[in-house]
Amino acid sequence: MNEREQSWIVSAKLLYTAYMNRMINKIVSRSAARRLHCCFGIGLFMVGIGIGLSGCTITRNWDGPRVELIVDGDAVIESGMYREMPYIMASIDGHEPMKFLFDTGANLNVLFTKAAEQIDAKSIGKIGVSGSSGMTKSIPIAFIDELTFGPVKMNDMGFLVHDLSESLSIINPGDDIAGIIGIRGLEEFTIDIDYLNKQVSITQERLDLDDPSTSVMYRRPGGLLMVPVQFVDPETSEYHRVVWCLLDTGNTNKFDLHTDIAAELIDQDKVTSGHRTMGIHGIDQLVDVGPIRTDMRIGDVRFEGMNASVSDVESRLDSSTLRNFHLKIDMKSELVSFTRHDSAHRLVSASRMGITNLWLHDGYRIDQSLIDSPAHLLGIRAYDEVLLINGVEPELMHVKTPYWGVSPDANSVTLRIRRSSDDGWVDVVLPIDGSVKGIEQQSPINGESNGVQFKYTNEDGEIIRGRMTPMDPQGVE
Repeated sequence: MNEREQSWIVSAKLLYTAYMNRMINKIVSRSAARRLHCCFGIGLFMVGIGIGLSGCTITRNWDGPRVELIVDGDAVIESGMYREMPYIMASIDGHEPMKFLFDTGANLNVLFTKAAEQIDAKSIGKIGVSGSSGMTKSIPIAFIDELTFGPVKMNDMGFLVHDLSESLSIINPGDDIAGIIGIRGLEEFTIDIDYLNKQVSITQERLDLDDPSTSVMYRRPGGLLMVPVQFVDPETSEYHRVVWCLLDTGNTNKFDLHTDIAAELIDQDKVTSGHRTMGIHGIDQLVDVGPIRTDMRIGDVRFEGMNASVSDVESRLDSSTLRNFHLKIDMKSELVSFTRHDSAHRLVSASRMGITNLWLHDGYRIDQSLIDSPAHLLGIRAYDEVLLINGVEPELMHVKTPYWGVSPDANSVTLRIRRSSDDGWVDVVLPIDGSVKGIEQQSPINGESNGVQFKYTNEDGEIIRGRMTPMDPQGVE
């Protein structure tokens, strides 16, 4: 009996660092994945969310989903962002479309139990999944006849059925998230994720390496996508180090560096502990975070002042960094492009200058200023309104990310601030490198050292008053 005629044998042994600790963290080491791939001769379900299959038996033939185009040309999917992670609306077996988080770091789909009950998805058995603690959990597997989103229809698609949503602090229990859809079945397409406009598309566009924003990527065994991030040698200003990172839209924590690489690239004297990290595939954990010693480049965009968290699993580029871009993933050509709507090629850290981020209310407002930073020493306080950044009005991108685009030769950023304390405005010059040397030449714009009073009228016409205080940088994640 040849392999096609044999029953589908699924034995399961988890190959990532902690299913119970990180609840399907999607990570499989290259060597472990390669061993499983060779052993079974198929990529199958091992993979995207870190599950290698070996152990209990389910009788079923399965060579992966059958994929067909139902719309000619490119198609925008009904989509959006959920806590800065992309989601798509997808229909299962003709039912009304449901909201699924779209995860490029997963090669396996998950259907939350409530959604499975709504569409009457029946499991054909269970997979035994073991975590690093030695505990084993059995997870049902169901197959659906038809999964449709955008221009694509997939027949005979497998889903893990699990109440994962109850374990994820990043998903509100009352929100209508039906599950997770990964990249399996999209090998012939280009995935287009426009973070700023909250839009996901599936296209047949082919990328070209002649475009400087485009990089080669590769698919490791199991199908997960790895992309290059370059780091600058501080002595020569040349790019000297390339780190291959998992492309993972399904988490929104921080840029992760593997422990060994972090020891080389992160300033160990400035590492702080106890930072909370969470994602759709993991429960809350506390990690170390520190500033990267050098600048880094993604595509043709240079980042300065980037922080990274230390991971004992692998290096990972997730939505907290990807949201700076319009991302295109050409699965067929194995190319990826990172572009920006403002065409900026140099991004600097607002937090290094002392501003956590902006938020949008009746204007672009300062969220918090960091104690002893240039922004704090110059009197910038929470709730001050930012009217201009380098002479240009702020835009939504300044709210979405703490990295601001500047010109290649800029040494400072000039903010025009309308003070919340008296409604006056003033220009403040902040050094990009975070240095406080020489800033005493500018007068602080707010006189109160412990915060500023504010008031505003909310949507119900109520006048809200309070005092916004600076933030200790130890509390910044």
